[in-house]
Amino acid sequence: RVAMFGYFLINQFPNCNINYCLVDDCTEFKKIDVYKTVQMQFMEETHLVMTGTSRAGHTDVLVDITKSITPPIYGNIYESNNENESIDDVVVTDKYVVVSTRNKENGIPLIYYWQFNRPQLLGQDIFSVSMKRIRVSSPISESPVSLEHTEDDKYAAVYKNSGYQQIEMTLLEAPYTIHGGFTIFGDQFNECTIPTDIKYSKNTNVYDILAHKETHLVDYVIFPEMRIYHVTSDELGNISLLGNGTRYPYNEIFSIDHVGGGYFVASGRGFESTALRMFEYKYNKWDECPEKFNYPYRLGKPEWGYVGEYVLPAFDMYLEINKKETEKKIIQFPVICEKE
Repeated sequence: RVAMFGYFLINQFPNCNINYCLVDDCTEFKKIDVYKTVQMQFMEETHLVMTGTSRAGHTDVLVDITKSITPPIYGNIYESNNENESIDDVVVTDKYVVVSTRNKENGIPLIYYWQFNRPQLLGQDIFSVSMKRIRVSSPISESPVSLEHTEDDKYAAVYKNSGYQQIEMTLLEAPYTIHGGFTIFGDQFNECTIPTDIKYSKNTNVYDILAHKETHLVDYVIFPEMRIYHVTSDELGNISLLGNGTRYPYNEIFSIDHVGGGYFVASGRGFESTALRMFEYKYNKWDECPEKFNYPYRLGKPEWGYVGEYVLPAFDMYLEINKKETEKKIIQFPVICEKE
């Protein structure tokens, strides 16, 4: 296995060539975000920041790849030497690049948020500048910590609370502020408490969290139980008694995204089917196909502290560009809503 990343023109997809690079130092890339460094208006560099796994054993990596105007593509890679350290997700805000990580200190699990100043000069990357670190000691995470940029330098993090059927959402602002926490409770009838995706609607101030059951990979053939939790201003203001959510009982949902106007889309497949489906839904509207459910919640604030600044060590990579011609065809993505 060799990790790979690529790029293409979205307005020509799928009838376009894909430029890609193979990274021998890594076995896979998991999360990605993009930022630009601009100088003198017409000079710019595009950076791909990715989390992944190293080829050298069970070790996570953080990569900053620079795509300049002319080849080659080059970058830097940080390889963790700590088997307890997990590098989960990355998100770009207005002034920062934020990375969520998990580690242990004296055997105690902790969550860290690395907040890099976005580089201002060409030839720099996140490893050229210092990062500000904050540490969350409670509640701790049993799952990867997913991130979502909201506005300015604000972002949200979501994960499963270790040892409990609970989802924890934390609202943060770089460089070192936590505004609050939001806990979603599961029970014996709703064990979908492992979040896999979070998206934010700026115009409605709604956070959507996609989550599945702990036994999802085992019994999804029987019943692909997944739920989408809608966290609105009413819940964040502690006005509503219960929060609302959406479920597609005969479908498995892979990811969600916001498309504007308060609408979201979900990608997935039908029960015992490999065909791709896309669903358009709204956080406060349920038609025939999706089902509404309620969930209990509470407001809180995590226990956290500022750790300090640190420059992350990294080493250079130089990568060759490969090209692949895609099959010329038309791909249609209908919005399907049906039961089998």
